[in-house]
Amino acid sequence: MEDFRRIARAILGVATYRPLCDDTLASLIGEQPYIVKMWVDSLSSVLYRDHSQNGGIRVRHLSILEFLTSPSAKELRVDLQEANLELSKYCFRKMTSLKFNICKLETSYLPNSEIKDLGNRVQKNIPDALQYSSLHWSGHLTSDANLANKELCDLLDEFFAGGRPLYWLEALSLLGNIPAAVSALRLVKKCSKNLTERTKDRVEDTLRFALAFSTAISTSAPHTYISGLAFIPQESILLRDNSRQLSKFLNVCEGRAKNWPERPGVWKGHTSGIATFSCSSDGLYIVSGS
Repeated sequence: MEDFRRIARAILGVATYRPLCDDTLASLIGEQPYIVKMWVDSLSSVLYRDHSQNGGIRVRHLSILEFLTSPSAKELRVDLQEANLELSKYCFRKMTSLKFNICKLETSYLPNSEIKDLGNRVQKNIPDALQYSSLHWSGHLTSDANLANKELCDLLDEFFAGGRPLYWLEALSLLGNIPAAVSALRLVKKCSKNLTERTKDRVEDTLRFALAFSTAISTSAPHTYISGLAFIPQESILLRDNSRQLSKFLNVCEGRAKNWPERPGVWKGHTSGIATFSCSSDGLYIVSGS
């Protein structure tokens, strides 16, 4: 029964994002594929494989989902909060396989769009479970708005130490989805109350990096390092954590910024267009009119 609950939690937990097939789900949760297949087959009255979604496992009807997540299901009940907690851990575990030049690209001269066999390389070197983890870990993690689970906070701290944020951005570039990185980091920032200051700083630094170099990284995965690390500010935490990587690439000796520029602020108040705008001579005050 515990096998059923664990697999059911995974099936219902990932359904928010996209259904996963037997093999991908098994790989994600660290289970034998035949165990997942056995349970899905035995529950064919409530579960089915959607072949329009590469065999992704779905619940047959919304009422079944509502029943399985309600107290009336008793021993069959699926706790979605627990499901997201587990899936966060699975995603972090899976992302330990991220690495430098994961698709074994021979050159940095070609943009992603001109690498003829990029799709095949991605399928071979970034398996579906790793793709899912890289794209959706933050959604599972921040289902707890306070990030109160110590184990998850420790996993997050470990993830943002060293080179893994760069490997993650490289993978998202190859998947054509750098905007997912910005969304993920902003989600984590909103739920960072219980994180250590060190982790908060690393999340913020990675977000600034992703925003500053999003065009270069989106265009070419190797430029996560070639452009990103070369021009990153001197006081960046990512630079400090990856100084060994930097020795392999272009190094800007003069003119590099010391810190990230101040982030722009957003002021609210006008309900229509602004007709006039002026700053005080000391730069401390502004006035606007509509």
